[in-house]
Amino acid sequence: MMLLLNVIIIFLIMYIILPVIANIVIRKFLKRKYVRKGYVCLTFDDGPSSQSTLKILSLLKAYNSKATFFVLGSHIEKHPEIVNRILKDGHEIGEHGYQHLHPWKSSPWKYAIDLIKSHKTLKNLNIHDQVLHFRPPFGKINLLTLLYVVFSGKKFAYWDIDPKDYKNKSPKQIANEIFTQSPQGSIILLHDGRTNSNNSADITVETLKLILPVFDKEQLHLDSMVNAIANNQ
Repeated sequence: MMLLLNVIIIFLIMYIILPVIANIVIRKFLKRKYVRKGYVCLTFDDGPSSQSTLKILSLLKAYNSKATFFVLGSHIEKHPEIVNRILKDGHEIGEHGYQHLHPWKSSPWKYAIDLIKSHKTLKNLNIHDQVLHFRPPFGKINLLTLLYVVFSGKKFAYWDIDPKDYKNKSPKQIANEIFTQSPQGSIILLHDGRTNSNNSADITVETLKLILPVFDKEQLHLDSMVNAIANNQ
C-alpha cells in the first residue's frame, strides 16, 4: 500500500507538479511586454469556425491587419479550406490540440492521443512546418505537453489580455476591457470557434468591429505573434 502511494505521489510530481512550476516560470517570463511597442497581437482560439472565422478574416483584411489563429485539429478536419484561407491571407496558424482537452483532467493516454492526432492533422494538411507556436488548452500543461513542445521545436504561446469573450458579455463590455488594459505591446486572447447560448463567436466578431477602428486611429500595428515578436528581437 505504501509503495503504491509513493508511486502515485512520484507520478503526480513528475506529471503535473513539476510542469506546473515550469508553466509558472514560462508564463512569468512571457508576461513581459515582449511584443514591440506600437504593436498588438490579436489571437483567436478554438477555430476554425464556419460561423465566424471568415467574418473575422474579412474584418482583418479591411484594416490591413494580421493575427494568429490557434486551431483545433478536430476543426481543421471539418474546415481545411478555412485554414488555407487563413494562411493565404498572411495570418499565422498556431496549434491548440485536437479536442481542447484539459491536461490535468484527462488521462495521460487520452491526452497523448490528442497531441498525436493534432500533430497528424497539421501534417496531413502540409502545414506542420509553418506552425511555430503551441497554446495549451486552458493555459495549463502537464509533462506530455512540455515534452511535446520541446521535441517539436515549438514555443509556448500565452496572452496578457483575456476579456473572456466566451462569457455572457456584450461586445461593448469586451471592447472596454481590452481598451482599459493598455493593449499596446500585448497579446489579446479572443475566440473564433467557441459558441454558447449567446453565440459568443458572433459577439467576438462584433467586438472586432469596435476595437479595429480604434486601433487603426491610434496607429497600432496588428500583426501575428511570429512577426511582432521577431520584430522585437
